[in-house]
Amino acid sequence: MTLLEQPEGSDAILPLVEHLAATSPQLVITGTRAERGEGSGLLPYALAEHLGWPLVNSLASIETVENGVVTLLQALPRGQRRRLKVRLPAIISVDEAAPAARQSAFGPARRATLSVAPTTSEADSELAQWHLSPARKRPKRLKIIKAASARDRFKAAASKAEGKGGQVLTDVTPEQGAEAIYKLLKEEDVLR
Repeated sequence: MTLLEQPEGSDAILPLVEHLAATSPQLVITGTRAERGEGSGLLPYALAEHLGWPLVNSLASIETVENGVVTLLQALPRGQRRRLKVRLPAIISVDEAAPAARQSAFGPARRATLSVAPTTSEADSELAQWHLSPARKRPKRLKIIKAASARDRFKAAASKAEGKGGQVLTDVTPEQGAEAIYKLLKEEDVLR
């Protein structure tokens, strides 16, 4: 494995493009999104644009590689698959629908050596303009309705939810009503 080491806040696209152009791999496999940073998931698209290589997203499996052409299965919505033939070199991003790695793949990965390659680093001007802050807690998800037909889903959505010990407000001032609503929204984590 080759590590292209860069200082914090550097743009990774140009060093990757330079390294891939110098090493001339036939197939570059990426994930669908990054763990952090701006433009998460845009790396394969940026690499394909800079290198002029074809890009296939949502890869489910690689079937064959013959005579400079790779045959792929692309994952589509609702479990469908599409077979594609792509001329190499190419960039592919692996979908969550792809099978998990075989157990035998982890042994060579653990025995791999890591070499550090020098790169030219350039400050990421886009990232420098961003204001980053920790993610805040998301509101609770609504109940997911699992029904076999549209009629059953409609009935479940239109039915009244069972009460959970609510509070009936009668003869209260508007300020007291607003205070009760505000308190409820805070308890349900809708407001911070």
